Amino acid sequence: MRTGRILMIAGVFLMFAGAVSALEFTMDIYVRSGDQDTVSQIGVLDSASNDFDIYDWPSMGFPPALTLQFEHPGSIFGPLVRDIRSSADSVQLWDGSIVNATDTIITLTWTPPDIADSAELLIWAHSYADTDTVWDDMLTMDSLTIPNGYKIAIKYRYLGATDTTVVDTIPPEIVGYSIADGETLSDPMTPFVATVVDTQSGVNPHSLVFTINGLDLSLMVTDSAVGDTTIFTYTPMIPYVPVDTVVFGVSDRAGNSVEDTIIFYTIPDTGDTGTSDSLFTVTCMVMPTDMPTDLSGSIVEVMDLGLVETTDVSGRCVFDSIPAGVHEFKAHREGYYPVDTFVSVDSNITVMFVLTPYDSGAFIVSGTVLLEGVSGDLS
Repeated sequence: MRTGRILMIAGVFLMFAGAVSALEFTMDIYVRSGDQDTVSQIGVLDSASNDFDIYDWPSMGFPPALTLQFEHPGSIFGPLVRDIRSSADSVQLWDGSIVNATDTIITLTWTPPDIADSAELLIWAHSYADTDTVWDDMLTMDSLTIPNGYKIAIKYRYLGATDTTVVDTIPPEIVGYSIADGETLSDPMTPFVATVVDTQSGVNPHSLVFTINGLDLSLMVTDSAVGDTTIFTYTPMIPYVPVDTVVFGVSDRAGNSVEDTIIFYTIPDTGDTGTSDSLFTVTCMVMPTDMPTDLSGSIVEVMDLGLVETTDVSGRCVFDSIPAGVHEFKAHREGYYPVDTFVSVDSNITVMFVLTPYDSGAFIVSGTVLLEGVSGDLS
């Protein structure tokens, strides 16, 4: 086992003598990209916490240089290049990103730590789009080559003093939401936060199910993990409607899943709803169901007023000075079925359009039908 403990004070790594427990380790990870190189460190210690503490060191970010940094929600300084966690948790998961690499290939090297036989240390290199997790054993290898742009996840799991073949059959536990079931909000832009714990195989963030009123918004949810706990956060781009139904679900890395449905309410805006001559602002959001990364280019029309706006990259456009009354709004986008609806405008409101892409082989016929020899009203 290791015979020393490293402590960082004012940016200096100090080595202290003394034995460490079977669950403790620290490991340097060396990164090379072309002629660039750097080193970062992870580990677990009995005296460390899962919050930012004296064992951790932030990624300075200046001057820009090759860096392997780990996401850490408890760090007020942002990502860390030295991220030492508590050994009290049976699972620790580090999400790492390599920034400022100039070569197309990146090589990671390390010396496998001497940890307890009943523990495992795994690494998963993946692109942002990968959903299937393929773990490699860091205790039986000492290097990994990945393409530039890939992320890494490192998982430490203590299996127990006697059982090294744990079969995980227990789903994750959703321990809390920032918006409770049945709650009434006063702020329609309140972030929705869910906290999930899994003490065996760990939470798999790529398995997330998140819908609001049937609309899949999982790609708009961020996640961060420390120890057994993963925090999922959705920050609204548009205000909630008066009644919202959220379906939230997630699985662990063994495939056990949990799903929950909550309903919350938003009180109407009782502030100033318009100008003195009863003109209002209508914000439109156009959301294609296949969730392209760039939502710009959709067209929204107010048919009876002859007004036209184009959405920005977030799928948003705004009509100012819409008079009170019922107006016909139409949204369309190349490659998608158009949607139109009648909207009663008596305050500043937001209207959402959900567009569905044309099915394979489907087509739209448009034009004018002429009936030869027929005259008069055909209605």
